[in-house]
Amino acid sequence: MPKPQDLLIPRPRKIELTGGTMPLTALHAEAPEPLATEMRAADTLFRQTRLFGEALPCRLSLDVELPAEGYELVIAADGVRITGGDRAGVFYGIQTLRQLLEGAQNARRGELVALRIVDAPEFHWRSCMLDSARHFQSAAQVREVIEVLARYKFNRFHWHLVDHFSWRIGFNRHAEMLEPFPGHARSTGYYTPEEIRDILAYAAERHIEVIPELEMPGHSSGVFAIHPELACPDGTPIDVTRCEYCIGNPASRRFLGEIIDETMELFPGIRHLHLGGDEASPRHWRQCPVCRNAIRDLGLNDERDLEHHFMTDLARRVLDHGVRPILWSSLRAYDPRIIMQCWGGRPLDPELNRGSLAGRRSMVRCQTAWIGAVAAAQMELALMRGADLINSRHDYTYLDYPMRRSEPHSLWMPDLTLERVYQFDPLPEETSAGRRRQVLGAEACLWTELITPDRVMEKLFPRLLAFCETVWTPGELRDWTDFRRRARHHRH
Repeated sequence: MPKPQDLLIPRPRKIELTGGTMPLTALHAEAPEPLATEMRAADTLFRQTRLFGEALPCRLSLDVELPAEGYELVIAADGVRITGGDRAGVFYGIQTLRQLLEGAQNARRGELVALRIVDAPEFHWRSCMLDSARHFQSAAQVREVIEVLARYKFNRFHWHLVDHFSWRIGFNRHAEMLEPFPGHARSTGYYTPEEIRDILAYAAERHIEVIPELEMPGHSSGVFAIHPELACPDGTPIDVTRCEYCIGNPASRRFLGEIIDETMELFPGIRHLHLGGDEASPRHWRQCPVCRNAIRDLGLNDERDLEHHFMTDLARRVLDHGVRPILWSSLRAYDPRIIMQCWGGRPLDPELNRGSLAGRRSMVRCQTAWIGAVAAAQMELALMRGADLINSRHDYTYLDYPMRRSEPHSLWMPDLTLERVYQFDPLPEETSAGRRRQVLGAEACLWTELITPDRVMEKLFPRLLAFCETVWTPGELRDWTDFRRRARHHRH
């Protein structure tokens, strides 16, 4: 028979068994008006577990003395009490109660152990990214992902919606971007404004912020099949290898500015917008007369300076909307209002496509270590420059990587086992106490180049369980053996 503490992921900060039990009988929520949404969430839980009724109360309340997103859960003979430092804290207490109820029912127990749990997150940025650009998931499946994120106390959903030949946002002013791109076969589909509003509301009820992501200045091959005037006129063919906008052309800024503005309209009330910003090659910019003229006219040194100017200009457009931009990591300094998301990227070695399989795997291991060092350098520089950062170091957080070699994967991907994810520390090594507040938290990422919609959940779980504990539970309370025992009770 599992103990209550063996049922809970993420592990709470404090759990105290107070003696006695509460009968597993009909429950109903009671709450003041400000907690009406949370009361509905609790009653939905009781209906899902077939426990809804009038026998015992589950009383919800707020206490400003508790930390943000923190909660206290008390189970006693006369019912349940959940007190939160804010509405999100109350909701997270309900999710802990869910795990206890489901665990008791699965064990066919007719009672809950009386206890008191006091809990709060270690990091306030607990995010998961779903790539809906490479492979399109239905709106219903996106809601399913958001539902499981909420159950494990994630508070942000990063939604990758634009990449190369796939634009998934139902734009009106640039509806041409929703048509199949000439000469390229990719899964079709996009999210209508109505579906986007529904997903935003669904996430908000679960205290999850949706963060849409666009792409610029790279990852944009498909754009030029429709708008060739936005590519560099460098004398080379405009084909599928052309990935970057002509950043010296004012038309590129106008086009992307219009995309940003309409994204704000389609995602009303968002607090963050991801602009992409990584893996852009300067090859065409170096040969482009328009970019060279822009570098000269702006008094810049080179094409990387021009890229920085381009991205800064578009980030300011986001800031003008009262929204905070996010960029993938860069070794250049940006306005500290821009959040940097660090993963450790660099172009992959072309030799990975050659040689023996053993040789290529050895090269992967070497390159993984190298990219890890790049990620550490990116984070150190971002912190030194006063930027806030999100830690997404790829060799701990990229859930498209294989958990075992038998899974479909690209040769360049390193293995990412459940234990390695659990070893992740969102706080970069040697972060000073004064810089600690700049590390907002971390994000797990599911890129879908190889992941069809039917495989999304199998790639998220069980590793998402390990990741959620790294961002919620303090490091000194985490234990791998203990986690493995608890994870057996969480099947998806």
